[in-house]
Amino acid sequence: MEWHLMGWVLGLIFVLLAHRKKLLSTDGALAALVLAILLMSLWTWYAAIPVLFFFFSSSLLGKMNRKNDQREIQEHKGRERDLVQVFANGGIAAITMVLARSELMTLEDGYLIFLCVVATSTADTWATEIGTMRKSGTYYIIGFKKAVVGISGGVSIVGSMASLAAALSIGLLATFIGAIPYSQIGIIGLFGFLGSTIDSILGQLLQFKWKRNDHWREDPLLENEATEMQGTQWVTNDAVNLLSGLAVLILSSLYFLFLAE
Repeated sequence: MEWHLMGWVLGLIFVLLAHRKKLLSTDGALAALVLAILLMSLWTWYAAIPVLFFFFSSSLLGKMNRKNDQREIQEHKGRERDLVQVFANGGIAAITMVLARSELMTLEDGYLIFLCVVATSTADTWATEIGTMRKSGTYYIIGFKKAVVGISGGVSIVGSMASLAAALSIGLLATFIGAIPYSQIGIIGLFGFLGSTIDSILGQLLQFKWKRNDHWREDPLLENEATEMQGTQWVTNDAVNLLSGLAVLILSSLYFLFLAE
């Protein structure tokens, strides 16, 4: 109980600092606090450290990428992570924590699945931030037609390399803290990269976009100027993140529970 209480206090301090630094909105801070309490109540620092790594690395890259002129939607919404964004990136991880404490899987399998989900969020964020920062050639993942830098469904060599590096970093970090053996790094990286790829596919096929000047964009402020619309209206980037995380939860569960030795 004393360990959990210390974790709750540190979680509160972390959330307050993130809110003060404008990394989290007020409702985002409350959602993050609930997630932190759940994480520390069900598990230990083995789960907290990968999540903290995802949050701080993503926030740092986001701040470095402020000047990118293709980020209209995020600049319009703000760089702070709100409740919806926290749930979209952390909700599936929270569900995994609950499942790991049930009779459906062992704690060991649950932790590996959890790492795959966190690796997916990290891989997708690094791919977006680093890919748009470098402004390298961007193409739609289906059809490989030229795309606007930063558009959902668009991929680049730099972004793909960043995605793979991010996914592997979660496995390496878990190994460094003694949570998993070295032999699991590759599979964590594979599922994380797969999740980022699924995110791109869903982003191209489902995410709502507006067309202006022969280019698809995601800024709702362009709605009145758009000549064409594409996708499903309720499917935002947050919805795509949630769906890709859910896909990795299902796929990695099938692997670790039924296929892995």
